[in-house]
Amino acid sequence: MAAPSAETTSAKTKPAPSGLTADSWSMIDFDPYGIYYIKVAIEERKEISEDHFVFAMDTVNEPRSFRSRIYGLTPDFYGLTSEGLFCKNIGGREESGCCNHESGDFSISNWSDEIPINVENHWARVDNDYGILSLEFVMKSTDAGDGPLDPCGDYNGADTATIPNPVRKTAEFVYPIPEGDKGKKQLRKKKVRVIWKKSM
Repeated sequence: MAAPSAETTSAKTKPAPSGLTADSWSMIDFDPYGIYYIKVAIEERKEISEDHFVFAMDTVNEPRSFRSRIYGLTPDFYGLTSEGLFCKNIGGREESGCCNHESGDFSISNWSDEIPINVENHWARVDNDYGILSLEFVMKSTDAGDGPLDPCGDYNGADTATIPNPVRKTAEFVYPIPEGDKGKKQLRKKKVRVIWKKSM
């Protein structure tokens, strides 16, 4: 039997873009606060309206303030804080306020209302058969009365912080696009959930 042509092999083995893998735990060092484990879970939710998605964040309940943000086409972003606040910029219009929020003894959950997806790569870039999410993670201490993170604050340049100042990290997460979503607006009817853990 003849070996497959180079063209056929290439079509079947489209390499994944570089980045962290969604639905797997990633270890991120938030020095001087230590290592946290972050997972980005992408879940199909039939109850979400067509051409919309929901952004969510689960964090540990400790004297820290956490913020997760997803970036779309410039200047669009949507972010959540562990104090139950959101900040979004969609189409150049910035808004902030209270999000959906639940707090327990060990964890805190926050999630958005439905977020519109205006074009195919509005919130997730497409590379071959993969989607790429651009995310930001910020944390700081709230010990001794230190205030929480500003949901709309710009923390660029905060990577070499000292306690209790904020530390900011960014990462790109890669996921395979489901067959039914190829050629359609990415993240449609999905819940994108950022999960923070202190230890595994």
